[in-house]
Amino acid sequence: METTRTTSMPGAAYVVCKGHGLPHIEKGADPQHFALLFDGDVEELLSEYWGGASVPARDFYRALQDIRFAVNRVKNGGAR
Repeated sequence: METTRTTSMPGAAYVVCKGHGLPHIEKGADPQHFALLFDGDVEELLSEYWGGASVPARDFYRALQDIRFAVNRVKNGGAR
């Protein structure tokens, strides 16, 4: 299966709003850097996002908050 990687939290939130699950989080060499990995090819959805496509604001906000929470958990060493 193909994996799509992005470092854009807003782009990832758009992909989640379009029906994909939350991305896997991959830490970078620097603790402040990370990548968001989606199972499957979501390049078209990311292109839609960068082209100005929209989704309901409430859904986008919730997806962005979920992704931020997941990234912060990974950055801080997981669940406590």
